[in-house]
Amino acid sequence: MNDALASIAAHGLPGERRAVVLGSSATSAVIEQRLAGLALAAHRSGALVADDAAIDRLVDAQRVDMANALRIEALACDLAGAWDAEGFDWRMHKGPAVAHLDYPDVSWRSFGDLDVLV
Repeated sequence: MNDALASIAAHGLPGERRAVVLGSSATSAVIEQRLAGLALAAHRSGALVADDAAIDRLVDAQRVDMANALRIEALACDLAGAWDAEGFDWRMHKGPAVAHLDYPDVSWRSFGDLDVLV
């Protein structure tokens, strides 16, 4: 993992880190790994340095990621209501659950699917 991806992945965790520069290949890797939200948070805090073109790419990717996340969360709400009404015991795992429970800002953790145990 390169320095930029390691810095982004560690954003918000305890410990001091030096600011790193996000290059164009690293920007592509960040987007591919659905880390745009976390990268933008790191940039806002000064932990990540990126040029305007990289920031524009990250913002565009984050919009797509969050639109997908909202669709998945809407589906999760519909399923939860239906399962609760039928008395099913269910648990949500990974994606939305982790985003809401483990991150200071839900937008830092994007997800592309819904994992549930019924």
